[in-house]
Formats: sequence, C-alpha cells, structure tokens
Amino acid sequence: MKKDYEFFARFADSIPEGTEVKFMVRDSSNYQYIPIKGKIFKNPDQAPQGSHNLWWRNPLGIKANTPWGLQIIEECDDMQLFNPEFHLCAAKE
Repeated sequence: MKKDYEFFARFADSIPEGTEVKFMVRDSSNYQYIPIKGKIFKNPDQAPQGSHNLWWRNPLGIKANTPWGLQIIEECDDMQLFNPEFHLCAAKE
C-alpha cells in the first residue's frame, strides 16, 4: 500500500536521485521519524512499482507542490535516529 512520507532538507537540488542513501523520513500518518536506506526519485513515474510518495519540505516546513517517489530498501534501527550519517543526505559540501 502506498504511503506518504516527508523529508526535510534545505537544498532540494543537492538530494541524490536514484542511488541508495541513508536518511530520515517522517511518516505522514503518525509523524514518527524513521531512519531508512532508500532511493529518491524526483519524478515519481520513474520509481519502481510499490514505491511511496515522498514530500519534500524546506526547513520552514513549506511543502513542495508535487510528491517525489520513494523506494524504501530497509528500515533501520531506531538508534540510527542519532547517527549524523542519516542527517547528511542533502547537505551541501
């Protein structure tokens, strides 16, 4: 079943597309943060079957007009919520 997730990042253009990355998503149904390994597809039509909706939000919480595609490869242990590696997906170098 397709679900809606949210992802907060400052720079949408620096988000890697189509490659496996570690990052945090927020389940839109219960606002729970989940550390995952997954792939982001800015064009949801390019996402594999069974993918979910990923709504990008900027740091002020403003939501994008259209969702992206999200393929979840693995939900990681909750202890990864504190791992900085899961917070750097969209960081500019």
